[in-house]
Amino acid sequence: MFIRLLLLSCLLKNFAVHGIKLYDINVVSFEPLSTYDRTALLLGTFRVTRKARNTCVLSGDFEILKNWGNEYMTHFYIENSIGMIMFKTSEPFCELLNSEFAIAKKFREHSTIPPGNYCPLPKNRYEVNNYRMDDSDLPIIVPKDTYTLITKIIASDGHLVLGYKVTVAVS
Repeated sequence: MFIRLLLLSCLLKNFAVHGIKLYDINVVSFEPLSTYDRTALLLGTFRVTRKARNTCVLSGDFEILKNWGNEYMTHFYIENSIGMIMFKTSEPFCELLNSEFAIAKKFREHSTIPPGNYCPLPKNRYEVNNYRMDDSDLPIIVPKDTYTLITKIIASDGHLVLGYKVTVAVS
């Protein structure tokens, strides 16, 4: 048994060193939640395009109709096909936007959101250009399943400002 575990460990280490992933990720759907606040945001031409194995690109535009500050909370969670929450986090909008969290940092770099620490984010029209989403931030092994990723921005009065639901299949 020990020898098998040692061999598996060496094999996985070899995959990690060479950047090889043991799965494929396919975006099944990418859609806004229908109840988002159209007085706070106009969604423009957001689209996701698959570019390569385990790589998608997000491009498009949106317009923020109100200043967005820390009175908005961001919520993000991932659940598997049986509804078990695999990951969950919440933080104030500006703290996430201005953080060094890899996804937020890459989003800022590939958008027309002004550089620097902004709070509130001023109302304006913004574009996202070729924001590349890939498996570089994921572990070597991800169990095969269908996952639902939900991201929401909630106002201090509890209403949904923006929400997206993304379904991905891992095979």
